[in-house]
Amino acid sequence: MNEVVSIRNRDTVLLSPGACAVVDLQVAVAEGYHLQANPPSLEFLIPLTLSFRKQKGLRAVSVSYPEGAPYHLEGFGDLDVYEGTFTLRVGIEAGLDSGPGDTTLRGQLRYQACDDRTCLFPAAVPVSLHVRVLAPDGRGGETSPLPGLSRTPR
Repeated sequence: MNEVVSIRNRDTVLLSPGACAVVDLQVAVAEGYHLQANPPSLEFLIPLTLSFRKQKGLRAVSVSYPEGAPYHLEGFGDLDVYEGTFTLRVGIEAGLDSGPGDTTLRGQLRYQACDDRTCLFPAAVPVSLHVRVLAPDGRGGETSPLPGLSRTPR
């Protein structure tokens, strides 16, 4: 069976210790399938969720999900779904104690894909965000905290 969901992100994010950045992840859904939006239209539906493992000195501080597109399913009415290609925005932060060098923030995208007649079992695909933490003097690029980036409590 071909992949139903794939993720495209090839860029390395440059971060100074204590700085934040936003990374765009392109998610592609195979033709003929849809995923439940986050938040889902009905409480019992399984929404798309993106989560990351805890890692010393680097963390995801926010995930922004797009609005779903309307999809009419006989017997359920109109649902909010994701189809085709869409973008998730991930806020990441390098801690003040982050040492310089390359690292990878790893996570997973969980979803349940459906077509117009049936749903597949819930599944997940791995997500990798490649990050280069710069030396405190900023050599190798510049970053700065982003205004308005929502943070989760520490």
